[in-house]
Parts: sequence; C-alpha cells; structure tokens
Amino acid sequence: MVTPHSFEVQARSSDGYKLQVELRSIATMGNRTGSTIRLGWKHNGCVYFILSGIEGQFTSTNPPIAWMQSNLGTLGHRSLRHLCIPGSHNSGMSRSNSGAVVNHWIITQRGPISSQLKIGVRYLDFQPVISDGCFVSGYYSEVHALGLQGSFILSQWTYK
Repeated sequence: MVTPHSFEVQARSSDGYKLQVELRSIATMGNRTGSTIRLGWKHNGCVYFILSGIEGQFTSTNPPIAWMQSNLGTLGHRSLRHLCIPGSHNSGMSRSNSGAVVNHWIITQRGPISSQLKIGVRYLDFQPVISDGCFVSGYYSEVHALGLQGSFILSQWTYK
C-alpha cells in the first residue's frame, strides 16, 4: 500500500552507478506523481535531492526556472532571514584557465552560472580578481610553504 506523500530513493548499478528518486504519491513543481528524478552519481562526491514546501506546492530537484515566482504566495510575506535560498560557493569556478594547479582543488561547480540559475540557485558567491585589466572569477588560497595558489576564469567585464 502506498502512503500519502511518499517517494522512494533507489540505487542502481546495472549500467554504472546511478541514484534516482521515484515519486510514488507526491508531485512537485516540474515533477508529476509517478515520475522518476534521475540524480546521477559522482564518485567520491555528493549527489543531492531536495524536497521542500507545503502540500500542493512542493518543490524538488528539477524545479521550474521561475520557482521563486511560482512560490510567491508562500515566500512573499517572509523576511529574508526566514528564507533558505539555494546558493553556490565560488560560483564562477566551473573550469580553469590555468594548468599550474590541480583542478580538483579549484573547480567548485559542475556548470557555468547559467546552468546554476537553471537548477534553482539564487545566491551566487564570487571571488573577483583583476587580471590584465579585466575582472575575472578567481579562487585562491594561501598554501603553507607554497604561497598563494589558485586559478581564474576570464569573464566578460573590463576594469577601467
């Protein structure tokens, strides 16, 4: 018997590792009842599934692009301190222009800003750097005995 508002997390390994969520008797914005949300797999990493909201207005992985506007009735009267807004750390670091450092130390995002916005991110964290008169998105840390280490991605803004 299926209970109200149920979903099942499934792990598969028949064709490589895969995680997925089957929405048994619950629907979310962008995912109908009975649908399967494919989460994928990241070796030695995290795979996320989010379910939030109130009955009739659940939001989950694969939200509509305008999810905040779609939830205006629930979110509109709340102050910012009462909201949990999805964000990304070092948002601009989905690739590197430098071969001098190990990429797994500096690549913090799977896709560019546009992809992050499409999956629902609404808070973007940048570490701006000026390189050759241009603003770039950078990620640098002080490493003991090595000094400042990191990389950057050229962006479209020019510093004048």
